[in-house]
Amino acid sequence: MDNLYTTKGITKKYNQPGIYMIQIGNRYYVGSSNHIGKRLTTHKSRLKRNKHENVIMINCFNKYGPKQCHFKVLEICNEDILLQREKFYIDVLKPELNIELDPVKQNSDYKSKTVYQYTLKGVYIQKFKSAAKAERFLGKCNSKISQCCLGKRKSTYGYLWSYDKVDTLVYENNSSKAKAKKVSQYSIEGEFIKTYQSVAEAARILNKAENASVNIGSAALGHTNQAYGYVWKYE
Repeated sequence: MDNLYTTKGITKKYNQPGIYMIQIGNRYYVGSSNHIGKRLTTHKSRLKRNKHENVIMINCFNKYGPKQCHFKVLEICNEDILLQREKFYIDVLKPELNIELDPVKQNSDYKSKTVYQYTLKGVYIQKFKSAAKAERFLGKCNSKISQCCLGKRKSTYGYLWSYDKVDTLVYENNSSKAKAKKVSQYSIEGEFIKTYQSVAEAARILNKAENASVNIGSAALGHTNQAYGYVWKYE
């Protein structure tokens, strides 16, 4: 096996799709990528900077260091069977550094859920059919968006993310759990009219277009003075 930190030209040499293995000390990790070299380089950088999403790999790397970090390409294969072949090697080698042991199921779940994108202030931007599509749209290639949606991190790529459409995403006590926030409707003169469970509910009851929730949310946050002839305030 070659050392991940002393081997040169990894990105150019291993520019094919396939399955790879990383050994740190006496423990193994199995992964797949449509560009093995780029993926190995990403592992290399994140482990060195202590920024890897796999905590088990970070702990192992901190124990053994770069001199005991090696890699091996297990198989070159077509992109459409990457996950099946990765699962095959995971089942055979039983790597201790893998958190997810069924990449086929993981990717299926990952692709099936709609995700919603928000600004860091919680204003709704747009939706994607899956976290994978959102990451491709942003030019990214890992699962940080799904981690946000699952509450494992607060934000990524400069945005907030959620599996739930709440239109204005609010975090309490630095928690990553998204909650719909109540919003109250007032006349321009300041007379209270009604409180809604969320800006989405307000937009729906007022029979406005889908992006109306964005406008109501912006008004409630104070970005605009009013929306649709009313003043809005979050409770």
